[in-house]
Amino acid sequence: MLKVDRLRRIAEFMDDNGLDGIFIKNIENIRYFSGFTGSSAYLIIGRDERVFLTDSRYTTQARDEVNGFTIKEYKEIFKDISLVVDQLNISVFGFEGAHLSFETYHKLRGSISPAVVLKSVEDRIDDLRMVKDSDEVEVIEKAAEISYQALLNIVPFIKDGVREKDIALELDYRMRKLGAESSAFDTIVTSGIRTALPHGKPSEKKIAQGDLVMIDFGSVWKGYSCDETCTFCLGEYSEKGEKIYAVVKNAHDRAIEMIMPGVKASDIDKAARDVIESAGFGRFFGHGTGHGVGINVHEKPAVSRNSDIEIKEGMIFSVEPAIYLPDWGGVRIEDTVLVTADGSRLLTKMPKDKRILN
Repeated sequence: MLKVDRLRRIAEFMDDNGLDGIFIKNIENIRYFSGFTGSSAYLIIGRDERVFLTDSRYTTQARDEVNGFTIKEYKEIFKDISLVVDQLNISVFGFEGAHLSFETYHKLRGSISPAVVLKSVEDRIDDLRMVKDSDEVEVIEKAAEISYQALLNIVPFIKDGVREKDIALELDYRMRKLGAESSAFDTIVTSGIRTALPHGKPSEKKIAQGDLVMIDFGSVWKGYSCDETCTFCLGEYSEKGEKIYAVVKNAHDRAIEMIMPGVKASDIDKAARDVIESAGFGRFFGHGTGHGVGINVHEKPAVSRNSDIEIKEGMIFSVEPAIYLPDWGGVRIEDTVLVTADGSRLLTKMPKDKRILN
């Protein structure tokens, strides 16, 4: 069901940016505003009317899913866009510059009247998705629960001699078996020195006693993702492993303690980064502390040293500090977090205390 609040947000955005119409091509934004779950469509939103354009493959699906829009089946997309722009009397037409190719822009420009002003809004439509409503929170929490149960099911499978790729395949299968639509991204399972690869692909490597095992995973439920990373050890941690795990866990906890409405995303990143830098590992933590999670598993807000976004109640993002030591290995600890009125709440479920697998 389309949320009235979402239509209000886009109407206010148009007012703030001097637009009387906007063209939306990003499929995630199309889903957000219209409810459409297919893979090909366009939205044209005017002051008094909203039009959903798709081709013959999706018209039946659109009639079942889309609310608040007039549904039109296009034959020649740019010709039909031009007809809608004329029909809605649009004179200043916004478009998602960050999501429109150079070629598509020129086809759009060439199809509509020269009197219509085209105005890029870059990627600022994406900003409207940063604060989640209660239904979105519920769906993301369900995705997190599916992921948690799947991981619990495969923990006994993580044994000496089992290949990384087999663990990843088993985890993906378990998430689907529990109801996930898909994995939120390519599941990461690395072990031993390969845990120093932030986005290492599961390999033929067999896990050995004493290895760190890093699992970065998430499921999709009703179009929304979650994201979580656990780092385990098969057998006892080495002294160095214990130290690094403790530093990363402390960084993770300090960042979460910092979360509350009104703080800057960069302050959350700094809280984690200060812990890692003070322990002497600053140069081994190269990425940001987190990213927004929603329809896209990587969306706004960025939680990084350069992000001046103000944190608001209802935002959902990851917190994932890490240390990666080449030729030794790494530790990353990640949770998906909801900003509440007075702090935050973890949506991902697996406890992040040091865990030894036997």
